[in-house]
Amino acid sequence: VGHPRDARQERDRRRQVGHPQRRRGRHQPEGHQEQRDHRHAEELENALSSRTNIIGINNRNLTNMKVDITTTENLAPLISNRIIISESGISSTLDAVRMIDAGADAILVGTSIMLGNVYEKTYELVHALNAKKITK
Repeated sequence: VGHPRDARQERDRRRQVGHPQRRRGRHQPEGHQEQRDHRHAEELENALSSRTNIIGINNRNLTNMKVDITTTENLAPLISNRIIISESGISSTLDAVRMIDAGADAILVGTSIMLGNVYEKTYELVHALNAKKITK
């Protein structure tokens, strides 16, 4: 068992990096918004009736782990005056542009940037909208 000072330091570290317990809304720092993930229109209605300003649309079905990015395309048009984050399933610049075109303000990418060169893949996705403008 560590020294009590270690426990305090760990608690402070969690506060600084946004530990999951803090993101649940229980200990929400002033000025921060809770993000809610939604796959179904019914859940989305609940989020829209709340005061949250950030809505995450999870393209991964957590029951069967299948990914379908049309989830964002179907739900994003139902959202207005909120920040929309499309989560999971974005693996290419075309997917990134597709999610932004569907109404997402941001995308959450994980696994796909870990395949290959992390820096190059991140750069490609960040600059996806610029690539779209050049090709038009």
